[in-house]
Amino acid sequence: MDKKSKSHEPICSKCPIMPDTMFNVCGFEVLDADLQNKTVETYEKNAVMFHEGDECRGVFCVYAGVIKVTRKDVTGAERILQFAKPGDLLGIPATVTRQAYHNSAHVLEATSVCHIAKEDFIDFMKKNPEFSLRVMKFFSKRIDYMEKKAKFVEETPLAGRLADMLLMLKQTYGINDQSELNVSIATADLANFVNADQGALIVELKKMSNEKILAIHNNRIQFLSIEKLEELIRPTQE
Repeated sequence: MDKKSKSHEPICSKCPIMPDTMFNVCGFEVLDADLQNKTVETYEKNAVMFHEGDECRGVFCVYAGVIKVTRKDVTGAERILQFAKPGDLLGIPATVTRQAYHNSAHVLEATSVCHIAKEDFIDFMKKNPEFSLRVMKFFSKRIDYMEKKAKFVEETPLAGRLADMLLMLKQTYGINDQSELNVSIATADLANFVNADQGALIVELKKMSNEKILAIHNNRIQFLSIEKLEELIRPTQE
């Protein structure tokens, strides 16, 4: 684990990210009272918040930054499961099951998170049944997502998988006034997420650039035609 600093976190009721988290089913008074011991941890780019197999320290609520979550496959290669955004909670499965972390969290851009200790999170679930139900839904959606992703990767050509991922990143992190993605993701990570060879992915990106679907400036992807990206996905969904 690579930590930059650690300090006490302001109360939840004043946090602008709280409405975008799983905690939004709880009242401010409950959050401020039951989660008063949480702390803020900040991480520099390229730090690792936790490694797969590390002893679980609890849950992390992302306040700012970009994080890629990975897990090793049967060959030992790391596969990207998701790109986390502000409002996402990391470490829930390991915390609830009291096991080691099931995956790794790599910081792609300077990141700030709220850390909730393992026992504090479990106690919070016991005290707040509505939040516990939200956690159950989280596990259900997680399983459904992984099953759908596996099927999508198997049945969809690279162009469609890449288009789907780019639109997902746009929805997750947003774009600036020039229609450029607000985050810079390495081509190796893009290829990993869509289960493709990096060389093949670069060829597909160049093809999309030639067809005026997107452009790349200083490692930032600029969206030129959302409609054409959607068309690359649509045939597999009809």
